[in-house]
Amino acid sequence: MARFKLEDGPLVDTDKAQASWDEASDWDGRNHISRATGDQFLHKTLYKSAKGRYYLVHSSQWQGSQDYAKEISRPSSFR
Repeated sequence: MARFKLEDGPLVDTDKAQASWDEASDWDGRNHISRATGDQFLHKTLYKSAKGRYYLVHSSQWQGSQDYAKEISRPSSFR
C-alpha cells in the first residue's frame, strides 16, 4: 500500500506490517463517521511494523491532501 518515513528516521511499509487495525465508525444516517477523528473524510489506521513499532497512518479523502504516519507508544489496551 504505502511507505512512510517516521520522524526519527526509519521507513515503515504498510504491506510488510505484522498487523493492522482499522478505525471504528458509526453510521449517522447519511455517512460513516470515524470514531478516531469524528469526521467522515479523515481516517486513522493503526499498524504494528515487522520490528514491533506501532504507528498511525493518517489519511484523508480530501483532494490534494497527503497521507502521513506517526509512531506511537504501545497502545495501553495491548499490554
